[in-house]
Amino acid sequence: MYDPDLYDKYSEFQRRDAREFIPYIVSKMTRKPTEVVLDLGCGSGFNTKNILYPALSAVAHNDTPASFVHVYAIDVSKKMVDFACIRYAHPQITYTVADVMKDETEFHCTFDKIFSLHVLHWIVDQR
Repeated sequence: MYDPDLYDKYSEFQRRDAREFIPYIVSKMTRKPTEVVLDLGCGSGFNTKNILYPALSAVAHNDTPASFVHVYAIDVSKKMVDFACIRYAHPQITYTVADVMKDETEFHCTFDKIFSLHVLHWIVDQR
């Protein structure tokens, strides 16, 4: 679905999974004071801003707060990324159009964590 308004309106299934999965997984991860995270297939940006970022910014299970978290949220759909930039903007989230199936996807950083939910079924060429 490439209509961001419709996707945002009818994505409760994805939100439910994200609410259950992301906080649990983050609580089990080793945390660093500074983290750079990739959200692969961010869609409308709702889950990135409202579920993933808060979970990453919360105090870790070892009582070490993440003092700085930056999330790079990517999606292949320009419409989705434009929507996310407007509706779910946040100073610590960078939304970018990128296709991870192509070799030209470049980042000028390394990632401490990579998250991806409900993405594989959108990839046509699953080599």
